[in-house]
Amino acid sequence: MADVALGPIERELADLLTVTVTSGGAPSREQLGDSGLEVALVMATDEPFGEATDRAVCFVIHSPRGLASLPTVVVRVWPAETEDGVWINRLPLVCPTEGREVVAPFLVPALAHRLGPFAPRRQATIDEAVAVARESAALFVTLVGHYLAIVDEGGDPAAAEPWAGREVTPAPLVAHDTARVGDVSPPELRSLEVAPSFVDLGQDSVRVACRARIVDDLSGVAGPGYSSSPSHARFRSPSGQQFRDAMFDASHRLEGDALDGVYEDHLVLRPDVERGVWAIEYVMVVDQVGNTSHYSTEDLRTRALPFRIDVR
Repeated sequence: MADVALGPIERELADLLTVTVTSGGAPSREQLGDSGLEVALVMATDEPFGEATDRAVCFVIHSPRGLASLPTVVVRVWPAETEDGVWINRLPLVCPTEGREVVAPFLVPALAHRLGPFAPRRQATIDEAVAVARESAALFVTLVGHYLAIVDEGGDPAAAEPWAGREVTPAPLVAHDTARVGDVSPPELRSLEVAPSFVDLGQDSVRVACRARIVDDLSGVAGPGYSSSPSHARFRSPSGQQFRDAMFDASHRLEGDALDGVYEDHLVLRPDVERGVWAIEYVMVVDQVGNTSHYSTEDLRTRALPFRIDVR
């Protein structure tokens, strides 16, 4: 659910910043001890972690380029077992560029959490863990919004001052619809338009509209709640070294609905892009439960649909 909500941000930021959900290890006792929070933190006990598992659910904001202005922020959620039972824990940490990961005390009031003890090996305990993970996903979406606002204002997200007055509360998320799991029919690309198909670049960027009509009579075209790649068309540069995607998700729907809708996205071709023929490598259309139709360049040509842009 967090991936779906944050997908548009990820696509816009490209390789500058990733916002993702992954797995990792639980925080160390040393991290709490160095922060001075081991006693004061609501999670603290004589054995604050118990026998922690090797893996945690990690909600991560990270710059692949290692940009100093984009420090890493991680929210870790993990179970741990003590003599009392199973505890479900959550802790926010920051890692400034070329630094080490430490507890983020300015995020502790909103995000630090310890719930339990619960009986081990019980479905009720698993349900509690899932509920904490879902809440953490909703909190993470809000956290990302504040992080980007701080960066936009020229602040440091790894410092306490820019977070003053920013409330981290759960964002509304749309759950995956499991009622349509019986659908095994893939969606269909009914039409495709690319305009203009000939681009004469000068000093200014040119916007090329890519419009598709996609039909799926049962589950509907992939939208909120779908956690993998949505429907899109991928354009390849003449050398094969550059790619541009036109996205056909719910945020790009012009008319109709998820069962039969028209979607449009724009490729921005700047003056420094490669000249020559940009061909559509493929068009992929996906429904809400993951059924996929894949159209190659040859498929588009056979159906008399546009498959290239001439860039001069």
